[in-house]
Amino acid sequence: MKFCYCDESGMGEEPIATMVGVVVDADRMHLTKSEWARLLRYLSRETGRTVTELHMRDLYQGRRE
Repeated sequence: MKFCYCDESGMGEEPIATMVGVVVDADRMHLTKSEWARLLRYLSRETGRTVTELHMRDLYQGRRE
């Protein structure tokens, strides 16, 4: 079985909207989830803040962790 995560960007004043989907195999999804959790724990330790998700708008503009 496959899962698809979809996300969009550009819902505000921007003249461009973008949508993306990431398809994963359910049999291997546990590996990705555990690695993602490990990355978030690492970022939390390094920044001294609880990091639960990443938003490119915050990373690109230097507004958050």
